[in-house]
Amino acid sequence: MRDLNSYKHRIIYYGPYSETELTSLVDREHKTPAALKDVPNVPRLKMRETTEPIIYVAPYDSKQLKMMQYSNNGEKYNPSIEPVVTLYNEYFGGSMNSIVFQEMRESRSLAYSAGAYLSSPSYLDQPYVYITSIGTQNDKLFDAINAFDEIINNMPQSAPAFALAKEGLDARLRTEREIKDMVAWSYINAQDLGETTDVRRRIFEALPSLTLENLTDFQKADIAGRTYNYCILANIDDIDLDALGKLGKVVVLTTDDIFGY
Repeated sequence: MRDLNSYKHRIIYYGPYSETELTSLVDREHKTPAALKDVPNVPRLKMRETTEPIIYVAPYDSKQLKMMQYSNNGEKYNPSIEPVVTLYNEYFGGSMNSIVFQEMRESRSLAYSAGAYLSSPSYLDQPYVYITSIGTQNDKLFDAINAFDEIINNMPQSAPAFALAKEGLDARLRTEREIKDMVAWSYINAQDLGETTDVRRRIFEALPSLTLENLTDFQKADIAGRTYNYCILANIDDIDLDALGKLGKVVVLTTDDIFGY
């Protein structure tokens, strides 16, 4: 920590000082060597691809469980698909009007809460990751797994829900603002992905021409048929581990495995 300022770094500032005032302040108060050292090239931990289904079960004494599905196929950042990814997330799992919420909670009464989305990477060497989450009763675990599998791989098509998703995304893009220090961080985040402009502009401009057919084609090509790891937090006495074993390898975790004690 004492040596931190001796490495190359940048200062992010938002406030009332002019550039001249800020430069004077930094020169006076921010002490650094005349020559700064390069930051060591330490690679980020690589996210493991889901090449086989594994079910991780963590014990928790409750009549309700939480389950998350995680899928990483290793796809790297692709700016051309960001508009359809964003609209897919809004349509399929983004709100109370989404397919996931309507199917899992309203129609099938399987969930207290539910969601699903394709998470875009923050850096060029990171992958897209598909994530689902659900909170339900312990005795509805397999109903929830089967229902998620059904709607993810065979996405229900609803013209009214698509229209609502499109309108909602359009309204959000029109009204949200990057202000204060968020401007600097948005600039840095864009650089991390090799972008030279705000990706939201590309999404906003592409949105009017996107159709439900575009989402269906994307779902069939990039979402259907994925391999998942399952993370289940539940009372193990209420879970049929043998039945879970039919989905893939079951790994029962302990608090020592998770927390180290």
